[in-house]
Amino acid sequence: MQIIHGATGIIYFAHGITSPNGPFQENALVSDRVMMSALSKINAQIHRLTRVIKTPNLENTSTVISENPDVPVAHIMKKFNDAYYIFSISMRPKFTNATLSIKGLKAGAQIEVIDEDRTIIAEDVKFSDIFSPMKVHLYKFKIEDLGGEIK
Repeated sequence: MQIIHGATGIIYFAHGITSPNGPFQENALVSDRVMMSALSKINAQIHRLTRVIKTPNLENTSTVISENPDVPVAHIMKKFNDAYYIFSISMRPKFTNATLSIKGLKAGAQIEVIDEDRTIIAEDVKFSDIFSPMKVHLYKFKIEDLGGEIK
């Protein structure tokens, strides 16, 4: 969510309670193995995608429509080397389906869902996905899957 909204750095709130009746701990994040494992995966993903993240956002090239008006889905689109990337997130702790439209996207384009071991096949200029509460989806597709290069 922070990256999609323009953050150039990330700060984690490390304080909390690690057990149902436990005391408040200043180091809760690093003391909890489950949270630390999840944080390590997120950090590795950010590190792996840093060069993509640092590229400028492509403005006025894509839109997203959430089927649930109470659950907006935020997104950004970027170009890096031979591919386009979309970073997206459900902004509320509820489920929704969302349709992402990209100018010039060809029907049949294969949209890789990064780190989810799945692919979505695009319809003409769009594709849809399910967002669980606060779910992040990262998408990648080839430049040739667009009718022309976006600048």
